[in-house]
This record gives sequence, C-alpha cells and structure tokens, in this order.
Amino acid sequence: MTLTLTQDLQSSKIRLEEFKNIADRILQYMPAVIDEKVVYHEYLICSSTTAGSTKRIRPFNKYLFMVYTRFLARLEGYYYLDIPKKALIAPYNQHIFPFSQFILEDIWKLLDSA
Repeated sequence: MTLTLTQDLQSSKIRLEEFKNIADRILQYMPAVIDEKVVYHEYLICSSTTAGSTKRIRPFNKYLFMVYTRFLARLEGYYYLDIPKKALIAPYNQHIFPFSQFILEDIWKLLDSA
C-alpha cells in the first residue's frame, strides 16, 4: 500500500534512498500547486493562490547543497556537472571537482591502479 504524500512526509526516514524518494515526490507535486516564483538574491520564493488566499512556502536557497560524507573508495572526492557556487570555497573545494576532471584525468588514474 502506497502512503499519501502527507503520510509519507510524516513518516520517519533512515536511509538516504528514503530521503531521495520523498524529495522526488515533492518535486513532482510542486508544479501543480506553485503559481508564482520570485528570485530574491540567492533565494527562490514560491507562492500558491487558492480560493483568493495566497500562501508562501519557506524560501529555497538556490546555492545550497548537501555533502554526503561517504566518499567513494578510491576516488578523491565528488564530481559535479554543474558545481554549486558554495562548493568552490573551503573546505568543500578540496573534495569537489568538475566532472570533466573525472573523465580527462581521474578515471585513468583509477583504471591504472586496478
């Protein structure tokens, strides 16, 4: 039996996959209820108007990203196609690299070490 989105939001999450699944469900639901999006500095402010009543949701920081601390076995860090601005400053910039570096350099080092 599948939980409703409301029930799923209220249930406990332990594994990273559970957080990913609920985030995916929220992202699928949002376009149906969000009427307006406004960018203010680094934040995205969204609102919904229903029956003449406007409700705003908590602003999103567009450049916020979360670092999952389990690194891959023999790789030096994480590779991003579109690196968040915050990842370019210390201490994150020591472990976050452009995906092109993985393709052009690090994958060959990994294969040579195997």
